[in-house]
Amino acid sequence: GLIWPDRTPHPAMWELKQCQQPIGVKAASLKRGEITVTSKLDFITTSHLQGYWSIEVDGNAIQSGRLRRLTLKPGASTTLALPIKPPKLEPGQESFLNVWFTQREAAQGVPADHEVAREQIDLSKVWRAPRIAVCRPVDGVVTREADDVLTVGTANGSVCFDLAGGGLVGLSTGRTEVMAAAP
Repeated sequence: GLIWPDRTPHPAMWELKQCQQPIGVKAASLKRGEITVTSKLDFITTSHLQGYWSIEVDGNAIQSGRLRRLTLKPGASTTLALPIKPPKLEPGQESFLNVWFTQREAAQGVPADHEVAREQIDLSKVWRAPRIAVCRPVDGVVTREADDVLTVGTANGSVCFDLAGGGLVGLSTGRTEVMAAAP
């Protein structure tokens, strides 16, 4: 069951592709931009593949490049240094290194430029985004915590948050209750 009757792929199809990809990528020393590439092939070299990389911040590519041609023997590994520049991150942003390999030329039913392997490496341990600034108390704002509900209020109204689930559970303006329970 990897494909629905209408030929739509199940999510398991992408998982199988990941498990059976012919090449693997792991972080070596990301501060120096180094990754380790390993051939998972049994009989041929990786010369038929072309590698690429990109750094994404919140899903937008900010750096990218092409890997040199690799001719790894079956089961062999090599370490590559990528010309990565540390991204300038805003508070709350996340960054990832994406590395993927495509087929250089069409062969045995696989078209040229078909993606055959992809890895994503979280860069948050290497380059941390600045912490989000903590709000300081403001005159006239009162906070109260009771029964796992945080109430933030002013003379003009209040907002209630569920501390366990993090959702909005109450809202009032003046003396009018706009919302009495979570949506």
